[in-house]
Amino acid sequence: MINYKTQITKIILLGCIVLLSSCSNYKLEVQQGNLVTQKSVSKLQRGMTKQQIQSLLGTPLMRDNFNSNRWDYVFYQNKQDNDHKPQNITLIFQNDLLVNVSN
Repeated sequence: MINYKTQITKIILLGCIVLLSSCSNYKLEVQQGNLVTQKSVSKLQRGMTKQQIQSLLGTPLMRDNFNSNRWDYVFYQNKQDNDHKPQNITLIFQNDLLVNVSN
């Protein structure tokens, strides 16, 4: 004797699995690092302290362990349209004062 209730449950479960697997094409936009805008970079001035820089741009993503006078701000955004826009800003300090900005 065939148990129709069990067969229907299996078919419904299989249908749900197929429907859920088709939803896997969605890609999240991934943002990593500090969002460094041109507006905030234009506010940087030579002679600013590390504390002033940190309040303006946030904590740097990378600090060089061998050179405490170098801060790297890295921002990477992976959009759905595969438009990858990495941005890098390197700050160089001397005696805890900003002396150079490069990107």
